[in-house]
Formats: sequence, C-alpha cells, structure tokens
Amino acid sequence: MDVVDNDLIQSKCIDHHILYKRLCIKQKFLNIYSVNIAQISHIRTMTMFNKINSFLRSYENSLTNDKEFAKKLFDEMPRIIMKHNLHKENVEEGSKVEIKDIKVLKDLQKLVPGSPFDVVYLRKYIPKGKYKTDEIFTKRFEKTNYIYFDIYFQRENVNVYKNRIRKTLKSLDKSSKRKKNVLICLQEIKPLLEFIIVLEEFPQFKLQFPKVTNIQMEKENYEKKFKTLFFKSNTILLAKNFQFSIFQSLTNDVLLDFFNHKKIVDGQVTYERNNNQNVKYYIPALNLYIYNIHSFIYKDKRITDFFQSKGLEFIKNNQKNFFIVGDLNFQMSPNIIQLFTTILNSNDISCSFVETPFYKKKKTFDGYIFRAI
Repeated sequence: MDVVDNDLIQSKCIDHHILYKRLCIKQKFLNIYSVNIAQISHIRTMTMFNKINSFLRSYENSLTNDKEFAKKLFDEMPRIIMKHNLHKENVEEGSKVEIKDIKVLKDLQKLVPGSPFDVVYLRKYIPKGKYKTDEIFTKRFEKTNYIYFDIYFQRENVNVYKNRIRKTLKSLDKSSKRKKNVLICLQEIKPLLEFIIVLEEFPQFKLQFPKVTNIQMEKENYEKKFKTLFFKSNTILLAKNFQFSIFQSLTNDVLLDFFNHKKIVDGQVTYERNNNQNVKYYIPALNLYIYNIHSFIYKDKRITDFFQSKGLEFIKNNQKNFFIVGDLNFQMSPNIIQLFTTILNSNDISCSFVETPFYKKKKTFDGYIFRAI
C-alpha cells in the first residue's frame, strides 16, 4: 500500500488512507485502489443516533466531541416540540420540514449559546429495534409522536465537496498512470449525482457500478422522493484500462451479512447498511470475487469469532479467488490485529490493515483480505 496521500489528508479531502494492492491471478495482474471519500459533510445533529456528527472526521470540533452537550440538547428537544405543538404536525417518516418559525428557532438557540446553526428540520422516525439507540430515542420522543429536530450547525458547500472528489480522482489517476487493469473501489459517495458530474471530467475512468443509465430521470426521482441512489451512501467501482468483463453478484452470503450487520428483529431480517454500501463483483476470466466494503463497526473478538466460525469456512469451501477491500471499520487492539493476522495467514489468506487517521482513542482499520486458490 504505497500510495502517497498525505496532501489529501492534510487538506481535508479525505479522512482515510488510499489503499493499493497488486494482485496476480492466472498470470494476470490487477491493480486495485480503495478509499473512503466522506459524503458531503455537515456538522449536524443525528438525533435518532444520539450524537452530533461530521462525516469527514477532520471537520470535527468541540460540538462533535462533547457528549454531555449532545445529551442535554436532545433531552430538551421534546419540551420545545410540545411547547409549540409541533408534535401535532403531519410529518411523513423519511421527509424533512424546515423550521422557519422565529419563536421555535429562538428557543432552540438558547440550548446552544455560542453555536449558531444554518438550518433546522422537523423530522419523524418510528423505532423498529433496528439500531442500538432506538430505546434511547423512544424514551425521549414517544411523547412527541416520534417527531424530532435535526439541527445543521455548519453545512459543507457542494462545490467544496465536489472539489474533494476532484482532487482525490486526480491523485488516483496519477498513481495509476501507465498501469493496466485498474479498479478503483470508493466508499461513502453521497450525493451520487455530484460525484457523477465530477467524474465526467475524467473520461479515463469508467463507472462500472452502480449502473446509472438516465441521470436526469434519477435526479427528478431524487427531488421528488428522496429514495434513489442519489440519496443513499454508495460504494462505487471505477475501471481504467480494464480488459476483463466484470459483473455485480446479487447473491447474499455470510460475508455480506456480516459486513451489513444482519439482524432478525420481530422475525424480520434487517441490515444496518443499505444495499449499495457492501457490494460483491465477479470477474469470470479470473474466477475472482471482489468485495467493495463499507462495513458496520466491529470490535476485537467479534471479528475473530465470525471468521473462525463462519467466514473462513465459507471462503475455503468456495473454489474462487476472494479479495475483500475497503473501509472495514475494524476496531482492533494490537493483540487482536496480531491474532487475526495469524489466523488468516495460517489458512493461506493474506491481509493488511491500515489505521484510519483522526481517531483519537479507539482506532479503526481499513484494509484487505486476499485468498488465491
């Protein structure tokens, strides 16, 4: 993994290292790059997840790091909602209604003195037991008919976001110069429309997945329903000087179930990742599965337990080559990294894990896992 990405990280274009691996399969070489480009990044409340967040971690400030401040803010929200009878509003789940009432905004501003906000939305979320924070959310907002506020303290300008994409693609193009059979796995692309607009400046990169045949139609659907590819976080596959046919595999397996955090809630199967975040591709000529991963966070023993109980068996029992790469979100101590690497290596599986920048306490890792038959 020899890509120089310090300039991109220091200039706050990305908050993950660019991964690179050269694969040799059937005497053919593939050059695979991977990087998470944080989605358009606002400093904002994510009330249903009980936190104030910035997707680009290098944007984090005192608001995103103060858990006590966030708790006090969320605890006080129901009082203001009830005071102004906003719990009686007809807010559709999944939509958002901008708050323009000066009295409401003034009451909210009193909760965050010294931290002005750009915009406030009224939203609705009915917990279904899918997320760990559902119980906390229910206790706070059941009385408000599950209506809550989302506050945007600072919004990233869309042109800044597009420039982050542009700089990252330029770096990837430079790093892959004169290389053949290049694949670029990207994670957390949102909004997809803005990414595609920038991608048109790089005709050498061909968008393989997701398949978007009519940009204007998708844009219109996005604006009407907020439920298309343009609204979701996406993993992206680009190709450059690529000679092989590659297909998306739509079949689920234990690896995708793990990375998507599959759960059964009230008899229903649910996932904590959408269908566009962990994607499997297949190259028939190389008998190769490639997994482009933006995983749910997993910690220490849960990682080793899964691979020892299910993951290794699945990989070894399939007569395929496997390459898993991306934002693995593995939260591992040094001892677990050593143990996990030993487990994989002893089963003829190579791996490499790269620490994610900007995590101050609990370190997470991107990386790859590769098995060649």
